[in-house]
Amino acid sequence: MTELHGVAEPIAAEHAERMDRMDRYQRHIYDLTRKYYLLGRDRAIESLQLAPDARWKSDAAPGATF
Repeated sequence: MTELHGVAEPIAAEHAERMDRMDRYQRHIYDLTRKYYLLGRDRAIESLQLAPDARWKSDAAPGATF
């Protein structure tokens, strides 16, 4: 069995399917309201002056990059 970021593929696929079902409708609302919940986020990110190819690695999600 191959692994995807330390998680067995069947488990990851099942989790993705459950998340898709759960978020199917609420994601549209979130997409429309995201800017209002994250006021100042874009400005803060721009002020970091990161290189165009910079990646952020989360300690909260080992193996994940954003």
